[in-house]
Amino acid sequence: MSGTLPVVQQWAAGVRYFEANAVLTGGPDCPDNLPIQDLADRTEYLKAQLEAKTGQATEAESGIASLASQAEALAGTDDAKIMTALKVKAVIDALVAAAPGTLDTLNELAAALGDDPNFATTMANALAGKEDKTALKGGAYTDKTAYNYDSTQDRLMKTGDFGKGTKSMSVTSTDANLIDVSATYFMSNLAANIPVAEYGWLEYSPNDVGGSARQVYQTVSNRLFHRAATSGVWSSWTEVFNTLNSPALLSVNGWQKLLGGFILQAGSYSVSTTNETYNLTFPTTFPNAVIGVFPIQYTSNTTVSSEANAVVFNQTTSGCSINMRNGYAPEDVKWFAIGY
Repeated sequence: MSGTLPVVQQWAAGVRYFEANAVLTGGPDCPDNLPIQDLADRTEYLKAQLEAKTGQATEAESGIASLASQAEALAGTDDAKIMTALKVKAVIDALVAAAPGTLDTLNELAAALGDDPNFATTMANALAGKEDKTALKGGAYTDKTAYNYDSTQDRLMKTGDFGKGTKSMSVTSTDANLIDVSATYFMSNLAANIPVAEYGWLEYSPNDVGGSARQVYQTVSNRLFHRAATSGVWSSWTEVFNTLNSPALLSVNGWQKLLGGFILQAGSYSVSTTNETYNLTFPTTFPNAVIGVFPIQYTSNTTVSSEANAVVFNQTTSGCSINMRNGYAPEDVKWFAIGY
């Protein structure tokens, strides 16, 4: 035996065989080599077909695909390998196991997204309405404040700066006239130019031109004061009256200070004899002047035959004398005074 058969890449229609009485002879084309020739041609054909498919299989082309490991499947970085059904199930199970209990089904995920079939569009529209980061950085707002009293123009204020949104900045001892940064401060009772020597909160708000500003001061005992500055000169402090510090004495002999400056006073006294002169002292002294005092005799006698006449004299800012002529005794005299 010697030599090799010439082979052709073809698929023989059938494999020939020897007849029972066939005489076998040698040679590549002799009858005894014909079955072997058919099988060799088929083998060569199959080999060529297999070699033509050794490239990676794709969606468009058939080929030989290798199996991916579970780690490769989880990484999701190889598009040429395939996974078995078991590995696909393992990857899905791992994804579900890593999700919160309320988001481990497709139905729960849909509910969390508000059952919005256009969720991506909805989010894109919402994000489009946000301020552009580049515009904030390079436009009107250049930077955030560098420290809690940074007053550089066009900077974005952080929460807590200038005493807003956090605790007031403490000032142990200073001069309220020298504060020039807009903020809220907690002042010591030793500070100069506060309205009263009492701990409290000072709020300062300046104008950017002209040296005008305002200050509001509230004490820990809840008294409230305010003042303003013009051309850098501060006015006097003015106290705001309320239900806690109303300027009044509410009693039988009392007084009331009105916002316009007028003071009303009223009271009562008793006379024991007719034509009696009574030296009245006002509950509080009028700071400037008395406009008038008006006494009236009160009597329970319903059968009076004469009318009492009141005479007021010796009038000062602290009191006066009252004589009720032709009055009744013993009775009461009611009086009312106004001044400023």
